[in-house]
Amino acid sequence: MVGTTLRLFDPKTGRWSIWWAGKSNPVLDSPVVGAFDGDRGIFEAEDVFEGRPILVRFIWSRVTTRAPRWEQAFSEDGGHTWETNWVMDYTRMADGEAQSDVGPPVGVAGATRPDPTEAARQRSDASHFPQTATALRRA
Repeated sequence: MVGTTLRLFDPKTGRWSIWWAGKSNPVLDSPVVGAFDGDRGIFEAEDVFEGRPILVRFIWSRVTTRAPRWEQAFSEDGGHTWETNWVMDYTRMADGEAQSDVGPPVGVAGATRPDPTEAARQRSDASHFPQTATALRRA
């Protein structure tokens, strides 16, 4: 899957809005909106999947550790039950850790690690969101 996210923080509400744009559909979808509480962030939105209305939820957990996790889940019953359908486990690189020290992400063909110097420059209020390499697995 190739795409990018746009994450905007509203300091008045303390909430993030996260948009996704993918290569196969290069437009910004409706954002998931939410906030972090300690080491966990929950972001939700209404969406449509295979012609049916759903709720979608992103959960960021363990964000202050070296192993953050991102999960996506869908609900077809207004949020009473959730089906997790995508999990990404991350490995946070230590400051100054060279790309060659850690190798490519597990299970991602042709992937590269971010430049830790560049990642350090990009840190700001978005520090809850890991600047990391990704290991993907389907739930």
